[in-house]
Amino acid sequence: MRTKLVGLLASALVIPALAAVPVIAPAQQAGDSASSTTTSGNSASSNSGNAGSSNSSSANSSSSSTASSNPVSDALRASLKRAETNLVAAAKEMPADKYAYAPTPAQMSFGKLVLHVAGSNNFMCATIAGTQPPERSKLQPGDAKDKLVSALEQSFQYCNTALANVTDGNLAEEVPFFGGRKISRAAAVLGLAEDWGDHYSLAATELRLNGMLPPTAQRGEQ
Repeated sequence: MRTKLVGLLASALVIPALAAVPVIAPAQQAGDSASSTTTSGNSASSNSGNAGSSNSSSANSSSSSTASSNPVSDALRASLKRAETNLVAAAKEMPADKYAYAPTPAQMSFGKLVLHVAGSNNFMCATIAGTQPPERSKLQPGDAKDKLVSALEQSFQYCNTALANVTDGNLAEEVPFFGGRKISRAAAVLGLAEDWGDHYSLAATELRLNGMLPPTAQRGEQ
């Protein structure tokens, strides 16, 4: 009798307790699981996005740190190296007995072209650098080839020194130009680079008209 009463009492306590536990349907369990997965995915996506953004920022920072702070002046110095290589090589290639050659009476002879480039270098590089051009010995287009080539080499050496510390900070400033005129330093920079191309074009033409390949053609450059 006593055992039966204990059993009834236990049933009375356990059954209401079980009834108080919420029942989770299978669909709800799946939804909760999906929600948890989505939250985890969002977290991973966020972390991945942040990492990508961080990497992108790092790349941009690296790129900007290597950009030139004086792109115009640096470009001029690069053009100077190329012009020096090509024009000096052309001057050395042309035989001495062809220095008097000119394609037409209206064009400069090769000797006059070499002397003209030397004088232009001395004046224009001094103008851009804000210094006085160097004093040179007076030469004539008919002077010996070695003297003209030496004058050309010296003018490029001077330009390398004069333009070494030029920056883009004062490109708008007016500087002396041929004929007593004044132009902006930026215009002088562009004019000098343009002159090198123009002068080499004539030198290359005169070499070809005398049966020789210009230096750039020999190296296979376009």
